[in-house]
Amino acid sequence: MALFSPDGSKVLTVGAERYARLFDAKTGKCERTLKGHAQPLYFATFSPDGRKVLTASNDKTAKLFDVASGEAEQTFEGHKAHVYAASFSGDGRLVVTASADMTARAWDASNGHNKAVFEEHTDGVYTACFSPDGSKVLTASADGKARTFDAQTGACERTFDGHLLAVHSAAFSPDGSRVLTVADDRSARLFDAATGDCRASFEFHGDHAYGACFSPDGRLVLTASEDGTAKLFPADA
Repeated sequence: MALFSPDGSKVLTVGAERYARLFDAKTGKCERTLKGHAQPLYFATFSPDGRKVLTASNDKTAKLFDVASGEAEQTFEGHKAHVYAASFSGDGRLVVTASADMTARAWDASNGHNKAVFEEHTDGVYTACFSPDGSKVLTASADGKARTFDAQTGACERTFDGHLLAVHSAAFSPDGSRVLTVADDRSARLFDAATGDCRASFEFHGDHAYGACFSPDGRLVLTASEDGTAKLFPADA
């Protein structure tokens, strides 16, 4: 995977290795190699201000790196199996991790302390993210469900049903009113975040669909599949 920093000046890459790399976006020169994990990484992302990088690894941990120095500042430990993904809250003060141990966990980014555990899933949790206002955590799991939790207490608030196979990712719309899921059943679904009602189903790809996201204005849905295609749909379909 590869992605730009929020200001577009750097590119972050992750491969089947125990480290991530930071490149200058204009010159292509490698500026930092972010080392510290004992096993290969699954995922990495920038903090909202672009000053930190968050990584998730097969070694059961997530780590927080300083972009300027390349040094690891925090290690988030507590999961009992590999960590698939991690993300920041909108203000960058919290981190949420998703693990094969069937849980997600919220952490204080400043000190690495575990703030909450989200435990309702019956199979591995592939992704987890905060709602735009930071009050909820959304998870996607191999058990075929997505769920929202209270970010502070860990209580499950809503379950999003309908997929027949593992849900690979889930995302909030920019305004937090909708939830988008994508699953191994070759479909994506759009739900009302407050009620859990399914508003639309996009059944389209010829193979597993692994990713989906909203456009910045929330009016479009983009999906990506193992069949080599990406598709764009109106979010009110």
